[in-house]
Amino acid sequence: MLLGNPEAGLKSLFEALSGLVPATARTLVVDYVDRTLRTASTGALVLGILGALWLGQAASISITKAANRSYRLEESRPFWQLRGVCLIMTLGFTLLIAVLTLAVFNVGAYVSATVGLPQSATSLGKLLSWVMVFVAITLALDVLFYLAPDAKLPFK
Repeated sequence: MLLGNPEAGLKSLFEALSGLVPATARTLVVDYVDRTLRTASTGALVLGILGALWLGQAASISITKAANRSYRLEESRPFWQLRGVCLIMTLGFTLLIAVLTLAVFNVGAYVSATVGLPQSATSLGKLLSWVMVFVAITLALDVLFYLAPDAKLPFK
């Protein structure tokens, strides 16, 4: 699993890339990630996380403006409340993507190998993980279109 052995997780991810990208591109990505992980400082990591959150929040604000425009609404929430809602949306989608990534990439195989389930259960687990992805994305978009506009909408 990725949390217990991150190098093995990255190796399996790069092996999955081997069929999708040319060998030179794969080598370039592997070398860059390896070099970055071995020489990265804490400051670079914090700066990267803060930059990603800032850009994610900017995207959430754009989605909020577009939702308000589609409902023909003027934004009436205070600055701090709008930024707070957008930050919650950004963090929520970040967490969702992290969980879905873990769910789709070999968590089912790890669990079945640990518990000792047969191969048919692993195949069913892969199918169920994609169903879970579909349901989670659908629910996330529903939450997005509930939180984004400045309107009192029923949650459907």
